[in-house]
Amino acid sequence: MISIHLSDEELTIAAAGERVPRTAHHLQICADCQQHIEIYRERMASLRQDVCYSAARSAIDWGRQSRAIHQGILAAQIQKIHGRNTGFVLAASALALLLIFVFMGFRSAPPPSANRPPAAISDTALLNDVEAQLDEDLPEALQPAGLLVNEMGGIDSTASSHNDSHTRMRNAQ
Repeated sequence: MISIHLSDEELTIAAAGERVPRTAHHLQICADCQQHIEIYRERMASLRQDVCYSAARSAIDWGRQSRAIHQGILAAQIQKIHGRNTGFVLAASALALLLIFVFMGFRSAPPPSANRPPAAISDTALLNDVEAQLDEDLPEALQPAGLLVNEMGGIDSTASSHNDSHTRMRNAQ
């Protein structure tokens, strides 16, 4: 019984047909290595057939195979991304629910509103505040819109008195 056998590299070289004296002598006396070399030769013959078949394939076949490979890679990437997103969404949802429960648990009771009288705002004061805000200069972001209104002839002067403050504001520019 032989305890030292040929390495995979030596078996491959022998299966390819190269003759190395040491390897050839070992193959004459070792049945295990002879079995391995026969398996290697069968695989190489199969590989040669596959190469010949592949070389005879058309560009259309290669394109189909390429698309199938790319689709498989893309499907694996999408699956990987969806797996990450699902975990993130679940973790964020659990954290949001936890925060809601914590805030609801520590929220104090609102002060009784029966002790405070409701604040009364007169209509006149409210209208004065609104008109004061309308008479202010336009924000910088709305300046182009103001110029467009002025170029178009301004706001219709026959409109109601409610629009008078808008007209004054636009004409002031």
